[in-house]
Amino acid sequence: MQQCGAIRCWTFHHLCLPVVSTWQLHLQPDIIDRLRGIVLKISRMLATVLIGTIAALPIPSLAFQVYQGTSEEGSIVGMEHNDSSMWVSDDLSVIYYDKPKAALAGTVTRGTVLYQGDPIPRAEGQRISGTAFTFRKGCAPAPYPVTGELRGNILTLRGASPRREQNGCAVIGYTEDSGNAVLVFQYNYGDI
Repeated sequence: MQQCGAIRCWTFHHLCLPVVSTWQLHLQPDIIDRLRGIVLKISRMLATVLIGTIAALPIPSLAFQVYQGTSEEGSIVGMEHNDSSMWVSDDLSVIYYDKPKAALAGTVTRGTVLYQGDPIPRAEGQRISGTAFTFRKGCAPAPYPVTGELRGNILTLRGASPRREQNGCAVIGYTEDSGNAVLVFQYNYGDI
């Protein structure tokens, strides 16, 4: 404790924190303003540390998963999704890209996992849930929960998809108004 002018105070990182009783605070508005400033500085420092800590957290390895199987393996079924050829492996419960459409070049490659979760349904009306991913060039895939079911030879998965910051990779929210919020797959080749 030291003397700051006429007031006794504690020093903290070169800031003088007055040692006063509650009744003195009511009588000294300048001290209240000073305390507000100190609290604001401390909260800004804590926010900076917290944001830096969150940004440094590792992205789940599932988001980088690439399926290494081939179309000749076990129980695999072919599908079409938005002009891309996909494969389904019941063993791993994944849907992954076999031949991504040209517009995805440099963003998605053969083997990139689009869905992982419950086993892919083979019977009408079967429901599933799992994790789907959205992709942006130069960014890690963004995971989001989906549910769906099989109707005829169409598998539809639904879930609020990630919304990324403009010109960046950070996910800033989730929306059901995106093309990624409804994923439609049509069984079209291989064993069904």
